[in-house]
Order: sequence, then structure tokens, then C-alpha cells
Amino acid sequence: MMKLLLVIVVMFSFTIGGCGLSPPLRVIHHDGEVTIDVMTLGEYHTAVGRIRLMAMPTSDVLWELTADEMAPQIWGFTLSVGENPVYPKCSAAKRYRVVVPTQATVFFLEREQEYMIEVCDKTCQYCAKEQFTFSE
Repeated sequence: MMKLLLVIVVMFSFTIGGCGLSPPLRVIHHDGEVTIDVMTLGEYHTAVGRIRLMAMPTSDVLWELTADEMAPQIWGFTLSVGENPVYPKCSAAKRYRVVVPTQATVFFLEREQEYMIEVCDKTCQYCAKEQFTFSE
């Protein structure tokens, strides 16, 4: 029993500290938009070093942000059909550098297109991915 308790405590410590694990990732559909939720344990912000959005099945990168220095801690952001700002509406958005699209302030998403969102930890070594389309 003590061994099991020790394993649970160690796993919980790694989850909270983000040591070697990909960030949590949930795609939540609501009112024709999707919220990209990266909260740890459903309420704590998470250090995210890179955000990448790709069109599937080609894997063309439509939007990518990387952290300038220390990975900002965020809860999530929302994407919608049509025009989206390259800096999402979250408090740490300006601490990222836009990689794609270059020289643009917005990018566009379409209703029937399938997308893959990828969020990576502060080292960009461990990433979580999830595919989605916009629902009516």
C-alpha cells in the first residue's frame, strides 16, 4: 500500500510540475467556436512553449506561436470560423512570437476543414495534439 501511495505522489508531482509531460489539451465545442483548454487539473494555468495549428490531412501549418523566453502560463484560447487574430485573447499572448503567418495580423479558418491543434511544454519536447472541425 505504501509503495502505491509513493507512486501516486510522484506521478502527481510530475503532473503539477510539468516535468517531461505534454501539456493537458481539450478541445471544447460551443456556438460554432472551439476553446482550446490547456488547464492543469481543470483550474490551473499551464506553461506552453509552442502552439501550432495545422490543416489536415496535409499538415500545412496555418498558425504557430513560440514563447520568446520563459514559456507563458495560459489557461486557453478560442478559435472561430473566419478571421482569427494571430495573438489570441489571453493575458500572456504578447509573450509569444508569431512564426506563421509571417507579416499578418490574422489567419482564417473554414467550417468543413479538419484541423489539428498542437500545444507543447516549455521545452517544446513534449506535445499534445487533437484534431477538430467546427460544428454548426
